[in-house]
Amino acid sequence: MEKEATAALAMKGVDHEEAVKLVKAANINVAELSNFSLDVSEDPTVELLKQAADYVDALEAQIEGLKLELTKQASSYEEALAKAQEVPVELPEQITKLASSAQFTQEDLEELHRVSPQVLQKVASAMDEPWGMGNGVGFARPKTDPLLDFILG
Repeated sequence: MEKEATAALAMKGVDHEEAVKLVKAANINVAELSNFSLDVSEDPTVELLKQAADYVDALEAQIEGLKLELTKQASSYEEALAKAQEVPVELPEQITKLASSAQFTQEDLEELHRVSPQVLQKVASAMDEPWGMGNGVGFARPKTDPLLDFILG
């Protein structure tokens, strides 16, 4: 076997002594080389990767279907929202009293419409200003001595 390898190297132009050294260093076994086959055997990870790719493709298709369904639902929701905004909501007396205070938006008032009437009555009565709180009292006068302000105040 070594002779065959040495002869092949010598025919390629390698010095005979150098070829013998190379063959011994390589420890070539011609029987092993003759049994060598180029059959491709698939690694089990390749099959797993193919299955994973198929699964991912199926999931992507499912996601696309869900996106289409979501856009349909979004458009129907927008249409329903537009219709709901067109229809004015009849508000009870308590809520109209709150609306007159201009502290609540239309959405706030529609949410208050869902609250019980007793609670609305209490909130509406709290919106009144029974004692005129926040209004000026008396006449304006120039600044005076703080001790005098305390005594007269």
